[in-house]
Amino acid sequence: MSKRFWDLSSPNDMDFKRLSDRLDWSEDADNGLAENMGKLFELDRAQDREITNLRLMVEELMGELIRTGVVSEAELQARVSRRLMAEQKQTAAPSIRCASCGESTLQSETYFSSLGEVCAACFSG
Repeated sequence: MSKRFWDLSSPNDMDFKRLSDRLDWSEDADNGLAENMGKLFELDRAQDREITNLRLMVEELMGELIRTGVVSEAELQARVSRRLMAEQKQTAAPSIRCASCGESTLQSETYFSSLGEVCAACFSG
């Protein structure tokens, strides 16, 4: 008969004592961590409910605009798509103003200098 994983080693009383002491020592830290985790989960659930409510309101408003003929479904979809893509571009690629020339440039294309963040042209020139 093969050995079970709990039979592979035979811990002694000192091993259990060390483990118990370590668990007692970290109990306060674990309680604080558990409390913070609980708060994060609560916030996540609240945000999920809010997103669901907003989604339902937007769907209802979009449906009403289409049903009343204010805008066609295709035009509304195109407008929403353009707006979402513009927002994604803006948030996905943050830009900053060059500390030297003042031009707007993508943050990923900047360098740090004694002036602060500068564009590639000012950094190399």
